[in-house]
Amino acid sequence: MGTVSNLSMLPARIIAKIRIDEKTGCWLWIGYIEKGGYGRGTQVPDSKGRRGRTCLAHRLVWELLVGPIPVGMVLDHRCRVRLCVNPAHLEPVTLAENSRRIRSVGLPNVNGLCRTGKHPWIPANIYIAPSGVMQCRCCRAERQRRVGSAGKYRKARTGPGQAPLL
Repeated sequence: MGTVSNLSMLPARIIAKIRIDEKTGCWLWIGYIEKGGYGRGTQVPDSKGRRGRTCLAHRLVWELLVGPIPVGMVLDHRCRVRLCVNPAHLEPVTLAENSRRIRSVGLPNVNGLCRTGKHPWIPANIYIAPSGVMQCRCCRAERQRRVGSAGKYRKARTGPGQAPLL
């Protein structure tokens, strides 16, 4: 799926956090791994010596080897390996396209539960937003109830000295 030729163009501190899987060609991130299974790295310090911001490792490597990610695009792991940072395995796509690809492969999660772990991740319980993002219907309803009870969408109550609602 890709070659190792560009790996030498990365800073040594980043190369030290990458291991190559000879079978798949994936460049596996062995640095910090966040809860969602993606690697995280720190950008190169700027000209004033200030420490760079942390970002997803595959985005970091892409920006160092390929260039900026186009506005409104996300990087899709074509190899379906979240720890892979090989630019040959990444493709800039829209968020909706990325979500569609995940659904077509059937990889929205691995444990059969929603992100909160409270509800089953089954087709009847999945809401697909207009942007293509998938959400748990139960969690979405709970969130809407919380927002409603907090007053954002709540109607005013009648009481002493207030006119009744029509």
